[in-house]
Amino acid sequence: MASNSRRLPSMQVLRDVEDNGLLLWGEPHFYTILRLEERRTGRSGKPFLLMLLNFSSLLHRSRGEFESLKKIRKALHSCLRETDLKGWFKEDVIIGVILTEIAQIDDIVRKKIVNKVRDTISGFLGPEETREIRISLHTFPEDLRHNRTGDEESLI
Repeated sequence: MASNSRRLPSMQVLRDVEDNGLLLWGEPHFYTILRLEERRTGRSGKPFLLMLLNFSSLLHRSRGEFESLKKIRKALHSCLRETDLKGWFKEDVIIGVILTEIAQIDDIVRKKIVNKVRDTISGFLGPEETREIRISLHTFPEDLRHNRTGDEESLI
């Protein structure tokens, strides 16, 4: 006799499912994807960028943190490519974005990416709230080899 009770998926799996097709991977899944991408980079020799958006100070001062997060997600999905992978680098505090297949990674490209993302988020949140978000870019595999992780702690 079949049981009527069904096992619910873990909260982490539920965390991966987002509204309106705006997928934001949960932290364990995002780290798995990041490790796979790092291995691919090791084989192919093609680096990728990891963009980290730390909005902890925004959440601490904002009462509408859920609304702010929804706006940040919408902004990211509107200004990034469909192939860029977005997820929680640190659950509910830091969103990570894996940017692959970038023809050239230099300071000019890095600055353009950060400016585009910051300008888009500002359009959704406003300039005051956007200033609360710290954005950092890390080149893989170079940042791992040279431990140039900027203001974030150990990457993986």
